Amino acid sequence: MGSALAFCMFYLARHQDVQQKVFNEIDDLILENQPTTIQLEQLNKMYYLEQCIKETLRLAPSVPLISRVLTTDVTLGI
Repeated sequence: MGSALAFCMFYLARHQDVQQKVFNEIDDLILENQPTTIQLEQLNKMYYLEQCIKETLRLAPSVPLISRVLTTDVTLGI
Protein backbone atom coordinates (compact mmCIF):
# COMPACT_ATOMS: atom_id res chain seq x y z
CA MET A 1 0.00 0.00 0.00
CA GLY A 2 2.82 2.39 0.84
CA SER A 3 4.56 1.87 -2.47
CA ALA A 4 1.30 2.47 -4.37
CA LEU A 5 0.82 5.76 -2.51
CA ALA A 6 4.43 6.76 -3.17
CA PHE A 7 4.09 6.00 -6.89
CA CYS A 8 0.79 7.92 -7.05
CA MET A 9 2.47 10.98 -5.50
CA PHE A 10 5.40 10.56 -7.88
CA TYR A 11 3.15 10.48 -10.96
CA LEU A 12 1.11 13.44 -9.71
CA ALA A 13 4.33 15.41 -9.16
CA ARG A 14 5.49 14.59 -12.69
CA HIS A 15 2.16 15.55 -14.27
CA GLN A 16 1.23 18.88 -12.75
CA ASP A 17 -1.84 19.30 -14.97
CA VAL A 18 -3.30 16.09 -13.54
CA GLN A 19 -2.28 17.16 -10.04
CA GLN A 20 -4.18 20.42 -10.52
CA LYS A 21 -7.32 18.54 -11.63
CA VAL A 22 -7.15 16.33 -8.51
CA PHE A 23 -6.63 19.42 -6.34
CA ASN A 24 -9.59 21.19 -7.94
CA GLU A 25 -11.83 18.15 -7.46
CA ILE A 26 -10.93 17.92 -3.75
CA ASP A 27 -11.20 21.70 -3.30
CA ASP A 28 -14.65 21.81 -4.90
CA LEU A 29 -15.95 19.04 -2.64
CA ILE A 30 -14.51 20.62 0.49
CA LEU A 31 -15.80 24.11 -0.34
CA GLU A 32 -19.22 22.62 -1.08
CA ASN A 33 -19.74 21.34 2.48
CA GLN A 34 -17.02 23.00 4.62
CA PRO A 35 -16.21 19.82 6.61
CA THR A 36 -13.40 19.58 9.12
CA THR A 37 -12.52 16.16 7.69
CA ILE A 38 -13.35 14.47 4.41
CA GLN A 39 -16.42 12.27 4.79
CA LEU A 40 -16.91 8.89 3.08
CA GLU A 41 -19.65 10.21 0.79
CA GLN A 42 -17.27 12.96 -0.39
CA LEU A 43 -14.52 10.43 -0.97
CA ASN A 44 -16.93 8.40 -3.11
CA LYS A 45 -17.47 11.49 -5.32
CA MET A 46 -13.76 11.88 -6.11
CA TYR A 47 -13.95 10.14 -9.49
CA TYR A 48 -10.85 11.73 -11.02
CA LEU A 49 -8.73 10.84 -7.99
CA GLU A 50 -9.99 7.26 -8.23
CA GLN A 51 -8.97 7.15 -11.90
CA CYS A 52 -5.49 8.42 -10.98
CA ILE A 53 -5.09 5.74 -8.32
CA LYS A 54 -6.22 3.00 -10.71
CA GLU A 55 -3.84 4.25 -13.41
CA THR A 56 -1.01 4.24 -10.87
CA LEU A 57 -1.80 0.64 -9.99
CA ARG A 58 -1.78 -0.21 -13.69
CA LEU A 59 1.58 1.47 -14.30
CA ALA A 60 3.23 0.29 -11.07
CA PRO A 61 1.32 -2.73 -9.75
CA SER A 62 1.89 -3.50 -6.08
CA VAL A 63 1.92 -7.21 -6.95
CA PRO A 64 3.97 -7.50 -10.15
CA LEU A 65 2.49 -10.86 -11.17
CA ILE A 66 -1.04 -9.44 -11.34
CA SER A 67 -1.74 -6.83 -14.00
CA ARG A 68 -4.83 -5.14 -15.34
CA VAL A 69 -6.01 -5.94 -18.85
CA LEU A 70 -8.71 -4.13 -20.79
CA THR A 71 -11.65 -6.31 -21.74
CA THR A 72 -13.11 -3.82 -24.23
CA ASP A 73 -11.72 -1.16 -26.53
CA VAL A 74 -11.44 2.33 -25.06
CA THR A 75 -11.58 5.55 -27.08
CA LEU A 76 -9.70 8.43 -25.49
CA GLY A 77 -10.97 11.95 -26.08
CA ILE A 78 -7.56 13.56 -26.50
